[in-house]
Amino acid sequence: MSEPDLLQRQREILRTFRQATATRAQVEADAEARREADCAAADAALNKVQQEAETQRAKAEADAEARRKAEQQAAVAALNQVRQIATAELAEARQAQETTKAALAQVDLQHLLEQPQPASVDLYPGANRGQELVDWVSVATTTPPPPWSIQARIKALQRWREGSPRQLAGILGVLILFLAIAIIAGGLKPCRWLDSLLGHRSDCPRALSGHGDLVTSVVFLPDGQTLASGSRDETVKLWDVTSGQELRTLSGHTGAVNSVAFSPDGMTLASGSRDETVKLWDVTSGQELRTLSGHTGAVNSVAFSPDSKTLASGSRDKMVKLWEVFSGREVRTLSGHSDTVLSVAFSLDGKFLASGSGDNTVKLWDVSSGQEVRTLSGHTSWVSSVTFSPDSKILASGSGDMMVKLWEMSSGREVRTLSGHSNAVLSVAFSPDGKTLASGSYDNTVKLWDVSSGQEVRTLSGHNDQVWSVAFSPDSKTLASGSRDKMVKLWGVE
Repeated sequence: MSEPDLLQRQREILRTFRQATATRAQVEADAEARREADCAAADAALNKVQQEAETQRAKAEADAEARRKAEQQAAVAALNQVRQIATAELAEARQAQETTKAALAQVDLQHLLEQPQPASVDLYPGANRGQELVDWVSVATTTPPPPWSIQARIKALQRWREGSPRQLAGILGVLILFLAIAIIAGGLKPCRWLDSLLGHRSDCPRALSGHGDLVTSVVFLPDGQTLASGSRDETVKLWDVTSGQELRTLSGHTGAVNSVAFSPDGMTLASGSRDETVKLWDVTSGQELRTLSGHTGAVNSVAFSPDSKTLASGSRDKMVKLWEVFSGREVRTLSGHSDTVLSVAFSLDGKFLASGSGDNTVKLWDVSSGQEVRTLSGHTSWVSSVTFSPDSKILASGSGDMMVKLWEMSSGREVRTLSGHSNAVLSVAFSPDGKTLASGSYDNTVKLWDVSSGQEVRTLSGHNDQVWSVAFSPDSKTLASGSRDKMVKLWGVE
C-alpha cells in the first residue's frame, strides 16, 4: 500500500473512531435523560399514591367519627326512653302504695299491727305485685277477717312500700351505668338492644353510614336480606340488612349514582348515573357486567321489568330508553316528555311503563309497541317519583308541589291527593302488601299513608336533611330511607 493510501486509511479510521465516540456519548446522555425522567415519574406516582392514601385515611376517620356520633346519639335517646319508662313505673308503684294505704285506713286495720303474728309473709319470686296488692286488700276486707293473715300481709305491705322505691332506683341506676359503659365502649347498637328488650321491632331506626355524600337511591334485594344504596359519591354500596354491615362497594361510575334497582330474579343490579351511563353488576360477585351507553344526559332513574329481561332508564335528555339486559342492546327509545325524565316504573304484568318528568306530567307507555297510552296531568310542579301498586291498579306519583297523587290506571282518573308534607316529595313506594304508601321529602321526614283511606298513618323523623329515596322490604315490615345527610336508615313499620 502506498503512503498516500496509508494516510487516507488512517484518516478514515480516525473519523470512524470519532463518530463512535460521539455516538456513545449521545447514547449515554439519552440513557441518563431517560433515567431522570423515569425517576421523576416514579416520584410523582409515589406522591399521588401517598396523597390518595392520606385522603382515604382521612375519609375513613371522618366516616368512623360520624358513625360513632350517630350511635352515641341513638344510645342517648334509648337511655332517655328507659329513664322515662322507669320513672313512670316508679310513679305507678307509689300511687299503688298510696291507694293501698288509703284502703287499709278506710277499714281501720292499723291496730292489728300491735297483735302477735306467727311468721312473716314475703313476696314469692316473680310475683305480680299488682295482683298481690289486690289479694291483700281482698283478704283484709273479708268478714270476719283472719287476724294473723291480715297482720302478716300488712307487715309485708310495709316492707314492700319501703323497699320497692329503693329497688326500682337501684335497677334504674344499674341500667344507666350499663348504658353509659356501653356508649363509652362504642359497641352498643341501641336499636338492636331495644328490639331484644321489647321482644319485637321498635320504631327506633338503624343507621347505616359509609357513603361520603348524599344517598340518592335505596332498594331491597328480593330476598330481603340485602340492601343497595346509590350515592353522589359515585359508588353503590351493598348492606346486610340483619347486621347493618357493609358487604361491598361497587365503583366504576365517574359521576353521581342517581338510581339503583335489583332485577326481580335477584341476579343483577342496575345503576344509573350522572355520567350518562347505566351499569349492570353481578349481585353475587360484585363484578361489572356491562355499561349501557346511549343517553346524552344524566340518567336519573332505572327500573327492571318483572321478567328481569328488560331495563328502562329515564334521563335528563327527556328520553326513556328500553334495553335488553342479556345483550345490553338498546331496544327502543320513548320520546314525548318536554323536560327531564326523573322516574320510571314498570307495572306488575310488564305491559306498561310509567314515567314522571320535570314537565309536571306522568306518562303511561305500552311497552311492546312503545306508544304513549295516556298523559296524567294534575301536578303543579315536577314529578319526582312514580310507582305502581302491587296489583297495578293504582299509580302513585310524588311531586315538587308537596303532594302525592293516586291515579286509577284503567281510566287515568285521579283518585285522591295526599297532602301533609311541608316541602317537595322526592320518592314514593308501595308496601308489597299494597296497604301502605311511603313518601320521602325535602322536609327531612318520611310519611306513611293508608292506601285505602288516604289518611296519614305515621311520620318518621330521624334524618337531619332531605329524604331522597324510600323502599319497602319484601315482607313489608321494614322501610329503608336514603338522605342528603349521607345516611341510610332502616325503620320497623310492621
